[in-house]
Parts: sequence; C-alpha cells; structure tokens
Amino acid sequence: MKPNEKVKSTFKKRLSKAITCHLELILAVHNKRNQAALETMLVEQFVMLSAVQWESFLNDLIIACVLMRPDTALKNLQGRVEQSIKGKFGEKAANCMTFKVEKPITRQRVVGLLDPKDWNITVGSAQELSTKANDFLAAKFAKKFSIDKSDAQFIDFAVALRNFLGHRSDGSRAELKAGIQSLSEPINTAFKAMLGDVGSYLKAKDGQGTTRAVLFAQRLIQISEKL
Repeated sequence: MKPNEKVKSTFKKRLSKAITCHLELILAVHNKRNQAALETMLVEQFVMLSAVQWESFLNDLIIACVLMRPDTALKNLQGRVEQSIKGKFGEKAANCMTFKVEKPITRQRVVGLLDPKDWNITVGSAQELSTKANDFLAAKFAKKFSIDKSDAQFIDFAVALRNFLGHRSDGSRAELKAGIQSLSEPINTAFKAMLGDVGSYLKAKDGQGTTRAVLFAQRLIQISEKL
C-alpha cells in the first residue's frame, strides 16, 4: 500500500473505531440520573476528538505525499528561503547562499523543513488546504486537493466548530454560525440548523436516528477518501 493510501486507511480505521466507542458510551449513560448532561459531554468531546484527528490526518497525508515526490516542496521552500534572505539582507547576500537538502530525504528531514516548530502542518480553511497542497505537492497529488464546493463548505464549518469547542469565545461562536449558514449544498443539509446550545445541536438526530456528532465524523471520513 502506498504511503498516502496507508494514511487514509489509518484515519478511517481510527475514526470508525472512535464512532463505535462513542456509541457504546452513549448507550452506557442511558437512564442515568444526569443522562442529558452526560450525552452533551460525550458528543462535544467526540466531535473535538474527530476534528483533532482530522487535523493530524491532513498533516500526515501532506508529509506522506511530499516524501513520495519531494521536488515541489523543496523548490517552494528554497524560493521562500531565498526571498526571505533577499528581503532582510539584500540580493547580493541572497546570491551567496546555497540551498541544499541532505539525502536521503527522510520523514524526519521533511518534517524539520516544512514544520520546523513541530506544531504540525495546519490549515484554517479549505482554500488554505488547496494552496498548501499546490505549494508542497507534485501535481499528481495536488489535484486531489482541488476540493469541490460541498466539501470545502464542510471543511470550513468543521474548522469553525473545532475552534468554538476549543475556545467558547463570542468570536468563535459567530464564526461557527457563519459556517453553518454557508452550508448550501444538499449533502450538508443535516448540519444546517439554528445554533443555540452546541451540545443540543450536536445531539440532534436525523431521520435514521444518527446524531449530528456521528454524522460529522462520517462526513470527515467521506472527504478523506477523496484526497
């Protein structure tokens, strides 16, 4: 199995297992004295877990694709380094510098170059994901990150939801509301609703009895398989 396909398979297995465990926990709190509060905690924690796993997946997928075809990423990095030196020290200083990456080009070396602060390669929107893919990846891989409208809307919504669950600020709540309202495509209909209490929003079920929390994770898996 190719490295990028392995990353996608691993993400799907992990998130599918998380869904199964989450549903077991939901059953475990049934008829408990604090059932509603416990369910709220479970759905919020599960969605946060799913969003964090998605972020980790994107980082691992980009790194895997770079390792398979590193030339694009290294050329882009070289250009940014040269431009930085030129901007700070001038063109003559930049002309004195040589950009050379030692071989073999290992995962550790690629991570050190593309993520020097060790915070993972992160994206704040679907557009940023596409941009980074074009900057770092060979065309063969980058074209898979040409995300369609429905998936792009959902990725932006997922970022907003993750940020609100992480910060609970007024600003993040406003962005989440905007993200929900932007979900115009039919495949995202289940997520378009008034946002009152976020726990109630995530606990709400569709016609088949599946909560938005679980639908959220399933949608991330669906999008991951296209990348």
